[in-house]
Amino acid sequence: MQPKGGCYHPHMISEGTTERLILRPLELADAGQIQEQFPHWEVVRYLAKGAVPWPYPPDGALTYCRDVAIPAARTFSTKSRAPGDT
Repeated sequence: MQPKGGCYHPHMISEGTTERLILRPLELADAGQIQEQFPHWEVVRYLAKGAVPWPYPPDGALTYCRDVAIPAARTFSTKSRAPGDT
């Protein structure tokens, strides 16, 4: 369940913008566009060996978003700052 504002943590910014881009948290609905753009050997060959299965599977983006990227974005720790912490 996402808190009000659509981000996973109440202190996270849910969206940012630049002149050219809208930056927002990854959503499972993004998997289709990632699947269309990502499986190109000219991109994948520069990534860490074995990091991306090749040939890229038909559900590669969906699997990665669902099982790796989105859960990782939801899991992090926070701590309160003490006076003088930088």
